Amino acid sequence: MSTILHSDQQKPPDVHRETRVHSPVGAIELCRCSNDFIDTILGFITAPFLQELIFAHECPYSGLAPTIIQFLGRSKCTLTSLSLRVPLDPEEVLAVLEPPCVREVVHLDIGCGEEEEDRVVTCSPCIDALAKRGVLPNLRVLKFRSNGELDGSMVLAMIASRRPVLPELRIEGWRKYPVLSPAAVQALGADGLEVMLSS
Repeated sequence: MSTILHSDQQKPPDVHRETRVHSPVGAIELCRCSNDFIDTILGFITAPFLQELIFAHECPYSGLAPTIIQFLGRSKCTLTSLSLRVPLDPEEVLAVLEPPCVREVVHLDIGCGEEEEDRVVTCSPCIDALAKRGVLPNLRVLKFRSNGELDGSMVLAMIASRRPVLPELRIEGWRKYPVLSPAAVQALGADGLEVMLSS
């Protein structure tokens, strides 16, 4: 069973913070929801059977990590798929990857590294953390979404540390910054890694 919450409303639902709903859902997708809405909904439910959690949002916002961590800790679920398709700071992404219930994730889709005026927020902390085999040791599909900066040599080091477990890497939205050379992509493909780059 899955639940998709899609709200263009800025006002969160009126629920008592001490009330909890125990839900049997296996997947939750939150689309176009305000911070207050997400905070209220995730503070209202527990989902012990949750395997897939998706955050899809068009506008930048901060402070999501503590809400996610508290929700997952309370639910005591085991995630296998996590999509953070929101422009979070790398530190927030890393915080969400720390709880024990996230350790079994095999599919990770993250958005990080956004351009803010003349400043580029780099994705390097996320890539550096993912280079450690103790972080998401069973990861099989990794997808990055961003318009920010990416260091190709760091990506190659991260890939090397995760082979042969990681068979698929997707990088989306890197229009301004070169990521991997065609020769590097070809060499990775020959080694059995499927690499997809798109704008």
